[in-house]
Amino acid sequence: EDIDDEAFIKASWALDAEWKPNRYGEDNPVATLQLGTLEQAFVVDVQSICRTNQRQNTPMGRVEMILSNALKDLFENHDIPILGFGVNHDLEKLCASFPYMPCFYHFNNVIDLGAVSRSVYPRSPKHYMSGLQKMVAILLKKQLDKAEQCSTWHVRPLTSAQIEYAALDAAVLPRLLSIMMNEPEFLKKNARAFFMTNRHMKVSTRHTILTCFTEMPNLKGKYRVKMGSVKRVLDVVIAKQSWQLHKEAPPLPTHRELTDGDGSSSSDDAEPVRRRRIQIKLSTLPVEHKLPELIASVGMSRDACLSQLLGEELRSRLPLDFEMHYDKRSDLVVMSNSILFFVSARRSLKHNHKFSNDGKRLSFTFNPKAEEGKVLLDVLREEAFEETLAGVVDNFDATKRERKKLLLFVRPDRKSEILYLGRLQGFDEPNQVGDFLNVTFGLFDVEHILSDEYRKGVFEDVIATNQNGISGVSVDEALRLATEGTRPCVQRSLKTVSGNLGELPQPGTFLGGSKDACIRKILHQCTVMEDTEFTYNARSGVIEMENMALLFVNSIRRGGKRPRKYRNDFLDDGRKLTFNFDSAKASEFALFNQLPKPLSESSIEAKPVQTVGESKSPAKSLLLFVRPGGKGKFLFCGVCSGTQCEMGGNNRQLPIILELLDFDSIVENEATADPFQIMVSEHTMALEDFDREISEF
Repeated sequence: EDIDDEAFIKASWALDAEWKPNRYGEDNPVATLQLGTLEQAFVVDVQSICRTNQRQNTPMGRVEMILSNALKDLFENHDIPILGFGVNHDLEKLCASFPYMPCFYHFNNVIDLGAVSRSVYPRSPKHYMSGLQKMVAILLKKQLDKAEQCSTWHVRPLTSAQIEYAALDAAVLPRLLSIMMNEPEFLKKNARAFFMTNRHMKVSTRHTILTCFTEMPNLKGKYRVKMGSVKRVLDVVIAKQSWQLHKEAPPLPTHRELTDGDGSSSSDDAEPVRRRRIQIKLSTLPVEHKLPELIASVGMSRDACLSQLLGEELRSRLPLDFEMHYDKRSDLVVMSNSILFFVSARRSLKHNHKFSNDGKRLSFTFNPKAEEGKVLLDVLREEAFEETLAGVVDNFDATKRERKKLLLFVRPDRKSEILYLGRLQGFDEPNQVGDFLNVTFGLFDVEHILSDEYRKGVFEDVIATNQNGISGVSVDEALRLATEGTRPCVQRSLKTVSGNLGELPQPGTFLGGSKDACIRKILHQCTVMEDTEFTYNARSGVIEMENMALLFVNSIRRGGKRPRKYRNDFLDDGRKLTFNFDSAKASEFALFNQLPKPLSESSIEAKPVQTVGESKSPAKSLLLFVRPGGKGKFLFCGVCSGTQCEMGGNNRQLPIILELLDFDSIVENEATADPFQIMVSEHTMALEDFDREISEF
C-alpha cells in the first residue's frame, strides 16, 4: 500500500549481518543478524540458535522454527520496508548459511540506502556516499567506528564492543533514511511522496536452493532463471531473482533440458547446447503498450525500455527466446508506428543534442545516410508536405493520415535510468552540419510536465545538465573548431587537465593494461577533444593532473620478483598502503609537503620554506591504481587520503601511508571484494616470503 515517506520510515526495519572475516580462500557463514527500527535494535545470535552446514531438507528444531516463522512474517510482509546498505550480499549469505530455514528465501520491499542516496543527491560525486561510514559522517556528522568489523565474530561469547557495533549498524539505517527524506530541497520537490513516485526503489528478492554441498563444476546454462542468476555461496548453489515490488513475480527457476544431436538427453556434466536466438527486426514491431507516464523511469537499458513499450500481450505472441534487432549505436530507434529518440542530457561531440527555450525545444542531430536517419527524413518530408497541402486544399484533415509518433527518451547521466519526456511535434527547416542534419523539434507535453512540482524538478535538472556543456572546452566551441578543421590542442600537458571527481569509475574495477588507458577512463574522453595527445612521464609511478595525482603501484605474487626500488606494504587488511615519493622530483616533493604530518609531530628534515604572503596550493586528490602481479590490467582502488611518515634510511624516499577511502564499498561489494582481497593476500604473503629468506640468509 502506498504511504507517505514519514509513515514509510516509521514502518521500516533495518537489516545487517556479521560473520567471521573471510581470509584467503575462505567463505564463512553468518554469525549474527541485526534488526533495527527508529526506536529499537536487536542482535540475533544465529550462530548459537541455528545450525550451519545443513542441507535444505534438514528438519528445524523448536527454537529454529519459532525464529523462522517470526522472521518470515517480517521479511515477506509487503507493507514493511527492509532497509540495508549493500544489503543483497547479506541476504545471499543468510540463505546460504541456513538453507533449511524458509525465512531467508523471500524478502519483499527491500530498500538499498545506497541507491536512495544517489536519487536524493543526484549532483554529488558518484562515490559521495559509497560506504556506510561515509554516509554517517556526512549526514549525522559522526564517526562510525568500524574497528570491530573484522573481529572474531565466530567466537563466543561476543564482547560488549561487538554487540554495540552490531546493534549500531542496524539502528543507524532508519535515521539515515529519515535525514535524507527531510532534506529541505528534496522535501520541497517530492512533498513526502518519494517512495510513491519511485516505486522501482522497492525490490522483491527470492532465493531458490538448487543444490547443497555437492560438486557442480559447470553452472553455466544448466538453469533457466528469469530476472536473476545462479550463484555459489558457501558451497550452496542459489538461484537469486529480483524484481520491482509492484510487478508480477517471475517464474521459479527451471532446469534446462540438454539434448545431443540425435535428440537424446545428454549428461549433466556436458556443456549446454547454445541455441541461436531468433532475431526480429524492431522496425516490424509496433508500440502496442500504453505509453509510460511523463518523467517516469523506463529502465537502465534501451532493451528494457523497448520491452516495456512492446507490452506483455505482444511479447507473449513472439518466440520465447527472440532478440530485438536494431542499431544499438544510433540515437534513433525505428518501430513500425513510432520513432524513438534516445538523448543523453550530458552533451558530447558525438551526441550534441541541445535543449533550448527552457526545455521547450530540442535541437537534434542525425545522420541522414543511416537507415534510421532516412526513415526520420521521410517522416519529416511527409509532415512538411501535409502542411503545404493544408495551406492550399480546403478541408484537408491531416489527422486522418496515420503517421509515426516521435517519442523522446532522455538519460540524465551515465548511471541514471532512462526517462520518458513525451512526444515531439513540429520542426524547423533542417540545417546541414557537415555530413549531418540538425532539426529543432518542440516538446508536445512540456506544459503538462511543468504543471507537477516533482516532474518539474526532475525536468529542470535534465535541462541544467544539458546546458552545462563539457568541462574544459564548451561543446559549442569544440564543435566550431571541429567544423573548421582546427585541432584545439595537438599535444597537451596532463598537468593542465582537470579530472571530474564525480565521474570516477567504480572502486574495485579493472580499467586498462596501461597508464594511458587508466587516464582515458578517468577523463571519460569528454573533457578534451578526442584527438588530443597527453604528455606526461610514463615511467613515473606518480602522474599529476591539475586537481588530482594518480598513483600507480605493481603488487607482487608468491614466487615473483623481489621489489627493486620501492616497497609497498598493505596494512589493516588492505585498508592502508605504504607509498614513497621521490624527493629529487620537485612535483612529488610538493605533493609530499601538502600532506598532513603524523600526530607524533616528529621532525622531518625535508620541510619547505614558506615566505610571508605565500599561499599554499590546495592539496590534490590522490587516486590509487594497483596492477596485480605487475601484469594485466590496473585495479582502481578509489580516492585515498595520505599522511606523512618518519623518514627512512634512504633520504631520497619520502614515505607516506595511504588510506583507501572507498575500502568499505570495495569489500562490501561481492563483485569487487574477491579480486581485491586476493591481490592483498598474495602481495602480503609474497613480502613475508622475501623477509623470511633475508632473515635466514
